[in-house]
Amino acid sequence: MTEDEKVRLRALFACIIGMLKANGEMTVRVATELEAVTQAVRGLDPTFDDVVSHRRKDAREIGDPAIRSTLAEYDELIRRVQNGDYL
Repeated sequence: MTEDEKVRLRALFACIIGMLKANGEMTVRVATELEAVTQAVRGLDPTFDDVVSHRRKDAREIGDPAIRSTLAEYDELIRRVQNGDYL
């Protein structure tokens, strides 16, 4: 690998890590806001926990297959990169 290729690869890794950092920050911010809303609603509606628990179960039944599919696509992409399919 030439020095120029190493420099470009380092820049790519830095960019990817920056995107992961931004994604992590966004996830924490969304979770914090969601918790604040949850606490506010819980104070207004005593049945909130039961309703949310039921809706969460329904959402997981719908969302879990999509999550598994998306993660499988990422796993395949990682495998292809590790095998050198993209370099």
